[in-house]
Amino acid sequence: MRHRFIYLEVYMKLIDEIRIPFKNPRLREVEKDYLERAKRRFFLHPRIPLSWVLKLNEAGVAGLRVGYVLIYCFVLKGSNCIKLSKYLLNAFRISKNQKSRGLRELEELGLIEMKINRGRQTQIKLLKVND
Repeated sequence: MRHRFIYLEVYMKLIDEIRIPFKNPRLREVEKDYLERAKRRFFLHPRIPLSWVLKLNEAGVAGLRVGYVLIYCFVLKGSNCIKLSKYLLNAFRISKNQKSRGLRELEELGLIEMKINRGRQTQIKLLKVND
């Protein structure tokens, strides 16, 4: 067993490692792409900016619950304006009062814009949040 160790030592001495600095010809381009992607930080989906979700955390309980349902709807529908149906809100166990309180909170925070149509569902538009 001792002989194997000695042979290993001899081989290791024979191997001389030469270090060469790595130069990628596309390094500047890759770095630029990385910085572009870093600016576009998002939460779970590219359509939901991280700054929007961070601002959402300032809302109360009703605002948080309605806000997360809005995120879900915006991602699924792929549209900038959506309508929250009572069936969808019932699936998340959100009452009419919580919906109205939550939407009011989100509008006060500047996260959404509402267009209220009497006798119809309210149209909700997701707004961009300045960092």
